[in-house]
Amino acid sequence: MIIQIDTREHKFEVARIQRQIEREGVETFLSKLDVGDYMDTSNPTLSIDRKKNLQELCSNVTQQHERFKRE
Repeated sequence: MIIQIDTREHKFEVARIQRQIEREGVETFLSKLDVGDYMDTSNPTLSIDRKKNLQELCSNVTQQHERFKRE
């Protein structure tokens, strides 16, 4: 398994999460992602969009709903 990490993700968070993933023996690489923040390259339909907190998620779903559906 190789995890692709979006280059537009926050640098501090990328470094922290990348270390955690690699400690589990999973390779990572940075590249622009069209959807989400993290993707399993062996299953491109599996994508993770990390949220800062519950408030950000609620805002995305309610106030930015069209963008949320599109992405």
